[in-house]
Amino acid sequence: MTLHFEFPKTIFCKGYPAAPRFLGEEIRKKRMDLGLQITDLAEALSVDESSILNWEIRGVKPKRGNLRKIEQFLKKGTAGVGWDRISGT
Repeated sequence: MTLHFEFPKTIFCKGYPAAPRFLGEEIRKKRMDLGLQITDLAEALSVDESSILNWEIRGVKPKRGNLRKIEQFLKKGTAGVGWDRISGT
């Protein structure tokens, strides 16, 4: 019998937004919950890494063209184009 215990991310991940209040914090939380690096999400969304940083940390609102991909990522944990390479499906 194997016991499985998952530690809360707040213990190990500096900057983990346990209770997100803004879109950028929601993006960061979902990304961290899925174990993705910024580079992974940037590739999946077909954006530059600086865009992810702008959304997550600097509070910059995503451009309209990226909102649909972000919405899909937040709802389904997928990011559309490029997601197959990251998720391994």
